[in-house]
Amino acid sequence: MGRAVLALSSAVKTHGPQSVGVLVGPWATNEEAYMAQRIARAVIGTENIDSTAGPIARAVNSAFRGAFGSDVLPSNMEDLANAKTIVVLADDLESSHNLAALRIKDAVVNNGARIVVVSSRYGEVCDFIAPPPSGTIMPTPQKVHSAEITGVWMRPTPGGETAAVAGLGSALLERLAAKPANADVIGDVLIPGVKGEDIDRATAILAEAAGSEDKVLVVFAPNPGSATAAHEAAKAAANLVILLRGEKAAESLIYMPVEANVVGLGDMGVNPGSDGLDVDAMLGGGPSTGSGQAIKALLVVGDNPMMHAKERDKVETGLRGLESLIVIDSLPTETVKLAHVVLADLNGYAKDGTQTSADRRIVRRSRGEAPIGDQRDALVHLATLGEELGRELGRNEPLPDADAAAVMNEASALTSGYEKATYATLESGVTRALTEGTSYGATLQSVNAAPPAVEDGRMLLTTFRTLYTSLEGASILSEEADKLHREEFLEMNPADAQALGIGQNRPVVVQNGVAALELSAALTDAVPAGAVFLPLYYQGGIVNRLLHADGSPSTVTVRPV
Repeated sequence: MGRAVLALSSAVKTHGPQSVGVLVGPWATNEEAYMAQRIARAVIGTENIDSTAGPIARAVNSAFRGAFGSDVLPSNMEDLANAKTIVVLADDLESSHNLAALRIKDAVVNNGARIVVVSSRYGEVCDFIAPPPSGTIMPTPQKVHSAEITGVWMRPTPGGETAAVAGLGSALLERLAAKPANADVIGDVLIPGVKGEDIDRATAILAEAAGSEDKVLVVFAPNPGSATAAHEAAKAAANLVILLRGEKAAESLIYMPVEANVVGLGDMGVNPGSDGLDVDAMLGGGPSTGSGQAIKALLVVGDNPMMHAKERDKVETGLRGLESLIVIDSLPTETVKLAHVVLADLNGYAKDGTQTSADRRIVRRSRGEAPIGDQRDALVHLATLGEELGRELGRNEPLPDADAAAVMNEASALTSGYEKATYATLESGVTRALTEGTSYGATLQSVNAAPPAVEDGRMLLTTFRTLYTSLEGASILSEEADKLHREEFLEMNPADAQALGIGQNRPVVVQNGVAALELSAALTDAVPAGAVFLPLYYQGGIVNRLLHADGSPSTVTVRPV
């Protein structure tokens, strides 16, 4: 601990508080996140605090604030069971958020719900769409009734998902008798790759739902590959739900974050302040926001930028160039291996604390295992670090005790929506992180729905979290990360593979002009022609070597070895 205190205090004294950055993993507890940001702001004096999941979350939240006046949505996942119409905007919800996918399947089977799926990639939810009988001649959209259509999968060309959602909203607007006040922001949008009859079917389902009193929900899971794309996709999703539900739209949009406690981290203050640097600026050595001060020392609390940050080669260079890298983690990750000081944390099952779910439920977790060896609770590390660092810097800032309940007592008194989140209250029943009396607007926003330009001979690289790979195993590059060996491939469409002379399970090289990877190809119709898919966790997040930190789409070439 002494070395960590000396490293951080030296950076502050020599280069100033803004030379220090703090990263918090999106799996951390609310209490850890709160304590980390308190140390950053009150003890170190820096606004450079973020998470590797932060850029996507802020992009989505910005879109929601523009639509509803708040990014704190009151929607409830329990309503999926009673929904009659569900729109799924996700790459493959079964893989990325399987519990939500299960609830949707239950709604179809048990409640006769109709679903509209917008995704260029196949997912198991698509199997719960019952097509019309073979040979059925579909009537015009104005005459379609729920008994004739049970659902539709709109499969746009790769990268055209946002255009498909925006285009669906445009088509629905034409069917609405009462137009929203600022409907002029929604223009005609070409939906790339989707059959006209599928657009008509989806429009008919949603037009009928918009005019009914039945529960209608839109489930939105942004792709983790690009914050820019996530922002536009979130605006398109918000527009669609506003057209469907009007002033009640915020109650009908279910947002599924990219990782477990993204919502809680944002609530606890893990976001750069007005003059702070975001994660990309901290890791890249140059500012994308803030004053321009280069980072000299970095405190990482349970995050792993070597696995989760974009442009990984540049990230590694940035981490190696730091004067001090202090990491609190329970695993020997690639980030830990670069650290100057490592403080051993407890694993997740040995922690006490809370996390905030996708629909803002404050979930209490209790210790189920004892510490091993040098492991100490991250809260103990942080409390000791904060106290000793404050003394070294001459800042007598009182911090909560190294106890999860004590930390939450302070956080609940200062954080909107968490007033009832003390442990005594949580043990008496479910508490949601919502502020009573919040009013929500319903403002349509313009959307940049243009699909990314892809040059001839190149394909769009896609990624997201998958079902069978262990985060912990992937974090330490374990050969057992995917015990079933289902996701250890670059997936591509058989038509593309045939044109390139690539066979099933054969080695290929995929490259973007800066970095190149060699791996095996898996040929599957789940991936549309014109795209390739590499799982987010595969080989410790190796896909991030090919993804751009500036949010621009990543196009690649693929060739056989």
